[in-house]
Amino acid sequence: FAAQLYELSLLLAPSLLSAAELAGLRRQLGLATADVALAHLATLTDQLNQQLAQLPANLYPAVNDVSPAAAPLPGLHALYKTEQGRVVLVFAALDGRLLRETDWQTLVAGLGSDCTGLQVATVRQLQLVLAQETPLDVVFRRYGLDWGEDVVTAVKPRPAQILRQATRLPFHILIERLPQSCLAAATDETKLHRIIHDYQNKLLNVQLEHEILTRLGHVPRFVPAPLPERDAPLAKRIDAIFNQLHSWVSFYLPQLTAAES
Repeated sequence: FAAQLYELSLLLAPSLLSAAELAGLRRQLGLATADVALAHLATLTDQLNQQLAQLPANLYPAVNDVSPAAAPLPGLHALYKTEQGRVVLVFAALDGRLLRETDWQTLVAGLGSDCTGLQVATVRQLQLVLAQETPLDVVFRRYGLDWGEDVVTAVKPRPAQILRQATRLPFHILIERLPQSCLAAATDETKLHRIIHDYQNKLLNVQLEHEILTRLGHVPRFVPAPLPERDAPLAKRIDAIFNQLHSWVSFYLPQLTAAES
């Protein structure tokens, strides 16, 4: 089947792509994997900038200019480290040309062995992601400023945005991750024991997030039904994990609905 798809793509390519596009694709296929990924990122960045330019200006918090002379990299606006050890480079502006011309391998090599990853964004991109997708990163102060202007604390997530992410974690585990794990394990007791261990830890993460949100005054306190003891049947323990996840979703959803109305 894969071979047939490949042959079909070869037949269709001339009718779908111009000669110049085919030549560009041929050049990309000859590049190393990292070069191809960087080329795709550069293209996506240029397209994303066009979309972001159409959004209302008041969607973003105001930021100050940072002196280019003081920047360790051209155009750099801020540098953060996250709790997970990632380095986040925030540029005032970022386009495909800058991405292609930067020596990322040398840059990553100079970040040190404690760096677990590198992320690159513009001020607008980062603020939009923090406000719409990961507002808890702002609430829990997961970004530590190493250099430049702090554009993260300028983001002020609305209650609905905070509740949306808080709801998303137990909902995603309940609807997608836990059922997939159980189906893959079937009746294998060793795998089922591992599932119970892993997902009890995930429940602890849900509870920890809730505890912090409660202390900060974002949500009322909620105490779900306790999980059964370790000597309970495996099926009962897994059912209890499902039920506790469901109770977390049931706790958050009405608050999210009210906040969004």
